[in-house]
Amino acid sequence: MPGLNPDTYRTISAKTASYSVRPEDIGKIFTNRGAGGAVTFTLPTVSTIAAGWWCEFFVVADQNVVIASQGSSDNIVTFNDAGADSITISTAGEIIGASVRVIWDGTSWLAQLMVHETQTPTIA
Repeated sequence: MPGLNPDTYRTISAKTASYSVRPEDIGKIFTNRGAGGAVTFTLPTVSTIAAGWWCEFFVVADQNVVIASQGSSDNIVTFNDAGADSITISTAGEIIGASVRVIWDGTSWLAQLMVHETQTPTIA
């Protein structure tokens, strides 16, 4: 659209199978649109990114979504857990519309759960 800054747009990437998120995916919003089964997103190796790196995950298809730390490093800080390995969105009837933003702060993944009142992600 004329007059709008293209830098304010987000890149959206739909994945229908498990995917290893790469350093160049910074700022992307990943969905599972079109998935016929569970999708696992594995976060990038932390030695390849700088503090402030981030991306988001948004559940569109009624399929389980897992956001996992590379190598199960116990380095995800999220609801009631300062050393999680993964976040799984899988509770029947509470999947579609859940969203998670992850930000690498140089020490841990800061995971912001953007779920609705009735959605219950599993933290492991």
